[in-house]
Amino acid sequence: MKATTIRWPDRAHQAIVEAAEDSGVGFSQYVRESALIRAAFDAGIQAGLRASPGFRTAQGVDLVAVREGAYAAARTWLEEQIERP
Repeated sequence: MKATTIRWPDRAHQAIVEAAEDSGVGFSQYVRESALIRAAFDAGIQAGLRASPGFRTAQGVDLVAVREGAYAAARTWLEEQIERP
């Protein structure tokens, strides 16, 4: 097991604390799970792209576009949390 220090702006930290509490887990567990989910999602996207450039699900969903959209939404949410009074 490795220990890692992450520095957060105060408002970002508070937003994550609140999200963790809403999920019923502690801050550290929430951050760990979030990082693992992102790593697994990225690994799945990369595996799909290696197997087939322009990778899409059986329903025709472009997962690269989904990933970019999710990351953009997360960045926007975080920026709003940091800027909020």
